[in-house]
Amino acid sequence: MGTISAEEQVKGELDRKTAIFEGTVLEIKQPSQKTIMSTADKVRVTFEVSRVWKGEVGQQAEVYTAMSSASCGIENFEVGTKYIVSAYKDSKPLETNICDLTKPLANARAELAILGDGYAPMDQASNESGNLMVITLIVTITAIIIGLFVWMIVKRPRV
Repeated sequence: MGTISAEEQVKGELDRKTAIFEGTVLEIKQPSQKTIMSTADKVRVTFEVSRVWKGEVGQQAEVYTAMSSASCGIENFEVGTKYIVSAYKDSKPLETNICDLTKPLANARAELAILGDGYAPMDQASNESGNLMVITLIVTITAIIIGLFVWMIVKRPRV
């Protein structure tokens, strides 16, 4: 089986991944030392996001990868380097691996041409205000339900 083209890979990633973005590595946090370590233990990589092609990605994103390529992890992230990152999220945080589109931006010309302009990352403040709005809505609905319940008890005919 031959290698797939950049266009085929990008289209596949857009179909399957939760997020695709461009970001600069701010921090790399290795897993805590344990008596028994696994090549699959997760490394946390924090990115400053500058452009997004898929997903709701904030101005900073944390992505996890296995600490070793033996478990498909990306070992060569470097602080200060820009990357194109393609990541998936099941019920866990975003994750990426060596089979994904993730690579240094300098090596992604073909992919960038296919992806196009993209869009700006979500503003953290708007994301937080969105969360506040949801909480406010839940509290309001709960208050209305309690108020109706009390009103029904008060208005119930007495025997």
